[in-house]
Amino acid sequence: MASMKCSKCGTDLNDDCMVVWNCPECGKAFKVNFSRLEKMQEWKRNNPGKHFIKCSSCGYALDDGKEEITCKCSTCGNVSGGNLAYFAAVDLEHKIIEDTLKHLGGVAPNRNIA
Repeated sequence: MASMKCSKCGTDLNDDCMVVWNCPECGKAFKVNFSRLEKMQEWKRNNPGKHFIKCSSCGYALDDGKEEITCKCSTCGNVSGGNLAYFAAVDLEHKIIEDTLKHLGGVAPNRNIA
């Protein structure tokens, strides 16, 4: 897996960054190590359709594609969010470029241009 970088400052995201996984059903927040998030990405890719994490409060599957994961860069404080599929994206470079352009107020690049 390619290392994720902050879309604002370019720092590699790691366990120093705060990662919070929110339950979309009851709103409970769970702090997660970034390295644990990377392991979840691998499990989900190897076992599509299976759920590995449930909310301890309401029992809702937290890895059903509707999950809300927020990551705060430990260097600049930039907050980025998405679901597990976002953080597990194979085409991470394009997502980082798009996030950076959104942050700067620009337009996302057209991927169909050769």
